[in-house]
Amino acid sequence: MNAIQGHETWLPALLQDKDAGTGITGIAWNASSLTVRYQKQGGTVQTKTLTSADWAEGVDGSYNIRFSAAELDTLGLFSYWLSYTPSTTYPGAVTIVAELTDVASESSLEQLSQTVGTLPTSVATSDDVTAIQESISGAATHAESATTAATSAGDKADAATAAAITAGDKADAAKSSADAAKAAVDAVALAIDNLPTTSAMADALTALATLQSAVSNLPTDVAENEDVAAVATLITSLQSSVGNLASSTASSVALDNVISTVSALQEQVGGLPTNSDMTEALGTLSQAINDLNTRINQTDDNLSSLVSIVSTLHEKLGGIVGPGTQVRTARIVLSGVPANGVQCWVTSDEVGKNTVAGPSTTNSNGEAQFYLEAGDYWLFWVGRGIKSGSSKWEVRDD
Repeated sequence: MNAIQGHETWLPALLQDKDAGTGITGIAWNASSLTVRYQKQGGTVQTKTLTSADWAEGVDGSYNIRFSAAELDTLGLFSYWLSYTPSTTYPGAVTIVAELTDVASESSLEQLSQTVGTLPTSVATSDDVTAIQESISGAATHAESATTAATSAGDKADAATAAAITAGDKADAAKSSADAAKAAVDAVALAIDNLPTTSAMADALTALATLQSAVSNLPTDVAENEDVAAVATLITSLQSSVGNLASSTASSVALDNVISTVSALQEQVGGLPTNSDMTEALGTLSQAINDLNTRINQTDDNLSSLVSIVSTLHEKLGGIVGPGTQVRTARIVLSGVPANGVQCWVTSDEVGKNTVAGPSTTNSNGEAQFYLEAGDYWLFWVGRGIKSGSSKWEVRDD
């Protein structure tokens, strides 16, 4: 597309929604964020000051912008851009060409040729007539060259416009990619912020250590009290639930079991004797269990470390565990080798939800003992460096 140098000209533009790709209509010349910039051949990019007389709306998001004679005073490529925040940037370009005022039109050349043809015969062969004919021929050649040059300039301008539109599309695509990358980085940062902290895990371990200390301080003369025994049973169940979390089949169900067991343990502590000898130990124990309940809700990382800690609590409350009256011995042998230091517990169901005894730690012979009556049970085990597992255990009286 061409424009005549020094002539006021209206040039087309388009406002198109970034997401939907549809035309944006009804935009006034003084709309917020609406900007028109232009650049002359060899010049810098300038911002056009729009007035209502410079702006005209077409159809389907198309608009026309009036550029003044002063803005179109330089020969060569004239580029312009229409920007609006909800729209993709529209790039346009035209070629500024000189006004052809000194080249005769084809009609005037033809008329001149006819006039020469009517000259008297006696003059037609004179040098003057020959010179006129040569001038006509030269003028026609120049006119044809000018037409060819103008056509070529128009083609180049059209190609420049297409290239500018392509560049604008690529710029919009690059911005979309950059926005998507920034959103992904923000999402990763948020996820990292939500990860359990090392301090939260350390606090949970400290709470368990405090609980262990408080239980170990209980007076020995009430060790057989039924409320203390109930505490021991609940801590045993807590250890079993924690053991499940440490295994490869850890799940939210197992975590719920830990939380409900801690809640029950907390209630049971409230029923312990309140004589003066136990007051201090009970207060410390209650606070430790409250803290433990909070921390277990915060994180389930590194719960395998809790197995050994709760096991130590169980040892402080003492002895072989289980609801029965007969001592039963289970032996765990893995790959032909007795499993030493493995945590074991007994359930009444195959999936391991109903713990009836344990945990108990195997000795160097791979043996662990429980108080159990005769019946069918399932033995579960977990330990460092071995694969956790379970097996049906048929307990019979000899």
